[in-house]
Amino acid sequence: MRAWRAGDDRPVTNAERDLAAVQRGIDLFNAGEIDALFADVFDPDVDYAGDPDVSVLTGNPPEGRGAATVRRLWEAFFAMFDEIALSDVRLEHDGPGGVTGSAHMVARGGSSQVPIDGLFHLAWVLDGERWRFMAVKLHPEAAKQARRDWEQAAAA
Repeated sequence: MRAWRAGDDRPVTNAERDLAAVQRGIDLFNAGEIDALFADVFDPDVDYAGDPDVSVLTGNPPEGRGAATVRRLWEAFFAMFDEIALSDVRLEHDGPGGVTGSAHMVARGGSSQVPIDGLFHLAWVLDGERWRFMAVKLHPEAAKQARRDWEQAAAA
């Protein structure tokens, strides 16, 4: 499927659309627009695979299904910090509806007083411009494997 850019004769490729959909979510995250992120970017039936070594900080499971569940998992994590930002975001399109990447996360302050300053590895499966699956892992292969596992389960 090809869309068109306003004022431009060139069609938008699927890769451009997929990368823009992921970047939009990251931009909303960094702007603190969590309501818009979950309402407009996450698929209502999103599957999320977080990293167990990170989710242990909240005592919540690392995985969840559905935007409301994922929001609760994220809010439990974010409530521990005063400030969270993603920078040095690198995204790569890797097939229809597939994006992988990495981002540097800095989280400071809050009730935890445990600073996080590290590289996270990410993987998405998109349904149109919505995030249908998302993995956030500490190791690049773990993010890719989580996506492969999800894709296999979805195909079965």
